[in-house]
Amino acid sequence: MSYCRFASDSDVFLLSTRDGIECLECRLEGGVTYRALPTKHDAVLHLVEHLAVGHRVPVRAFDRLLTEIATDARAEVGRRLHDALTLLNPDVQAGLEAMRRGDVTDA
Repeated sequence: MSYCRFASDSDVFLLSTRDGIECLECRLEGGVTYRALPTKHDAVLHLVEHLAVGHRVPVRAFDRLLTEIATDARAEVGRRLHDALTLLNPDVQAGLEAMRRGDVTDA
């Protein structure tokens, strides 16, 4: 799935792969090359580099990457909170499992 493709509003082709994100036919550094970007943060910074040299980058590419970064961060916070609560109180795990099954309702 691409974040942006070569078009009238884009000089960049940024593609999501199972290994991360790739800038295909990247025109930075004076040539046309492939660039692997291991994280979404790296991809945002890479797009800023394209803007800095005058390349057209659609706003939707930034919007999508930043939305995904925020979603990933919320999920990570949820996982860490769950882990912390479980470590602090062993009964929390049982309560969370009961809520997932629908066995517990708010009073």
